[in-house]
Amino acid sequence: MKVEQQRLQGPAEAYRSARRERISPRGIRESRGPARTDQVDFSARAQEVSSLREALRQVPEVRADLVATLKSQVEAGLYRIRTEELASRLLQGPEVEE
Repeated sequence: MKVEQQRLQGPAEAYRSARRERISPRGIRESRGPARTDQVDFSARAQEVSSLREALRQVPEVRADLVATLKSQVEAGLYRIRTEELASRLLQGPEVEE
């Protein structure tokens, strides 16, 4: 079965036309004016989440400046691990910045 584009437009146009016009009880068509459009309102919380996600997209995944500094220290033999500080941080758990 071949479906033609022209046949598909008929029902859609009939629906749009029916939304624009209304038939009164006497059988007279009355115009409703322009068709309404859909509208979506997001809560303040949803807008905040959206802006935070966008801010996270702007942050690079790798801090290239820090990586370059550490790499040069390791290659020069100057990088030293402070074992007491490392152990303390491991025991404290993750830090959450606000």
